[in-house]
Amino acid sequence: MFLTVPEAAEAASPYAFVALVLVVLVSVLGTMRGAGARVLLWGALVACLAGIAFLTVGAPTSFSNSGTSSVNLTLFQEIERALRSDSRIAWLNLIGNLAMFAPLGAVLVALMRRLTVVLRVVVATVVSGMLSAAIEIAQLALGRVADIDDVLLNTLGAFGGAMVAAVVIGVANAVRRRRYDGGRASSSAGRAADF
Repeated sequence: MFLTVPEAAEAASPYAFVALVLVVLVSVLGTMRGAGARVLLWGALVACLAGIAFLTVGAPTSFSNSGTSSVNLTLFQEIERALRSDSRIAWLNLIGNLAMFAPLGAVLVALMRRLTVVLRVVVATVVSGMLSAAIEIAQLALGRVADIDDVLLNTLGAFGGAMVAAVVIGVANAVRRRRYDGGRASSSAGRAADF
């Protein structure tokens, strides 16, 4: 039985949904202040890294491991193959590679509070891309397949997560500033009226 492309994409959509929920939760957590929020964010970073490590180098790969190591440096080859395929595994690989790094991008943006929002997104994307490249090298060393498309998809996923976090944190900071400025203006007006 062959799956149609929509059915194959639908099979992979729960992973995308879980990643989106995690990105939103981390983004909201990134808007909070205090030591408790920082501890939770660092815990989320450790959880993201542990999950990525398990899924990429620790998990059994019976459906994708042919037992021989190889390198695919042809950009978009596997992405194009997945988009043309009705295979559930191809779509899981495509969407999974995007979804796996999205929470990491969001956590990194939430943790880098001293940088501008744009710089946070850039740093989160670059760090995630470098981590993905290191994972592909490790997979090659473990006798598995290293694929340039995985690096691209992981990096795009991290960028997407970083952008969502940046928007949520930016909106929260703008609301916080508006409340602070509005509260300060009304208290000044109140003091002026007392004279």
